[in-house]
Amino acid sequence: DDDPPEDAVVDLLAILTRRAENHPAGTPPAWLARALDRIREEHGRTTAAELARDAGVHPVHLARCIRRWRGHSLSEEMRLARLARAADAVAREEGTVAPSAHATGFSDHPHLCREFRRSTGLSPRRFRERVARLTFRHPFPGADVGIVQAGRGGPV
Repeated sequence: DDDPPEDAVVDLLAILTRRAENHPAGTPPAWLARALDRIREEHGRTTAAELARDAGVHPVHLARCIRRWRGHSLSEEMRLARLARAADAVAREEGTVAPSAHATGFSDHPHLCREFRRSTGLSPRRFRERVARLTFRHPFPGADVGIVQAGRGGPV
C-alpha cells in the first residue's frame, strides 16, 4: 500500500481511542462532507494532516469520524477513491492498464491489479471487457440516439 505512514498511524490511533459506536446517531458534521468531497476530487492523493487542517479538526478526530460515518478507515476511504478513478480510467482506455496505474496513484501495474481484484473480484482487463459489453439508454428521453453501447459513442 502506498499510503503515507502518518495516515496509518492516524488510523491506528482512531481505532485505539474510539468509543464503542456501532450505530451512529445524529447527523455527520458539515466539515466531514467537505473532507470526503476533497478525497474524491483528489482521488485519494492527500494526507490526513492536510484534510484535518482544512477541516479545522485534529487528524485523529477526522479518522474517527470517517470510521463512524463511513464504516471504514481513512486510508480505506482514500484507497476506494483511487480505485474509483482507476476503474473509470480502465473502462475508458484501450491497450494496456499500466498507464492507468501510475495516473491513478498506484505504485505500479501489479499493485493496481492486486487492489482491483481484491475489491471487484476481476482483473482490470476483465472489468474493461464487461464494461464494454454493457448497454444503456440515452439519458434524454426523446433524443434520437436509441441505445448507445458503452465505450463506442454511437447508436447500436
